[in-house]
Amino acid sequence: MGRLNYKRVSLLAGIVLLLVVGAWWALHAVRHSNFFRARSHVQELTRYLARDEKEFARIESIKQALDAVHVVWCIENRYVLDAHFNIYPEIERKFEAEKAQTIKTIIHALKEFTGEDYGDDVEKWQGWWPGIYEPNTLAGEFCFQGRYQEAIRALPKDMAEWEKYTALTGSTSEGAAGYLHYRIMSEIAMKGDAEWGSILDDPNVPYEYKTEMIFEILENRLGKGSVYHGNSKNMIIPRFDGEAEMIDLRE
Repeated sequence: MGRLNYKRVSLLAGIVLLLVVGAWWALHAVRHSNFFRARSHVQELTRYLARDEKEFARIESIKQALDAVHVVWCIENRYVLDAHFNIYPEIERKFEAEKAQTIKTIIHALKEFTGEDYGDDVEKWQGWWPGIYEPNTLAGEFCFQGRYQEAIRALPKDMAEWEKYTALTGSTSEGAAGYLHYRIMSEIAMKGDAEWGSILDDPNVPYEYKTEMIFEILENRLGKGSVYHGNSKNMIIPRFDGEAEMIDLRE
């Protein structure tokens, strides 16, 4: 009976030991797996930091400066480790050091280019060059409302604002200015016949806009490719006998 109890105790002790060892190995495996996952994630972010530091180590344009400010904001607010990374202080310390070095490099480049010194205060850097936003186009709004004469009168100012925006930022916003110009001329040609006379008589509408409007009207009536708009002074249109005739718009 005593030997039987001893065997039972030994068996239970063995089972408990196996469970303890198994639990230890499971925890070790999870920790090991989490460690490599954490290190992989940090390595990916570190590659981004290296890329940003290289790209903005020297700033040579306003657009690049604005992009650099945005990148610093992203590094501070998006390149952030999750809370569970706190259990790996060595990884966290190394990553924070990389972040600090990248921000330092970019801020130094901003200081060199702008002549300003806002330190690492991103909000102040964001206010360094105010007003660099896509223009609000009154011409487009007027055209949408069917106010075509007001639209074409507002168009020169809007186009000038777009040119300024492009010169300062280097961005064309995917051809937004060209599309605005084309859309207004096209809309006037198709739907603005009640205002054609007023537009042609309006001294505040540039001459070249009037000729473009006439070209769009003729092409809308005669078909695409049927009219040749040589310049702001003349265009070629077909005659009914199949020949072509040049019309001088100054006459």
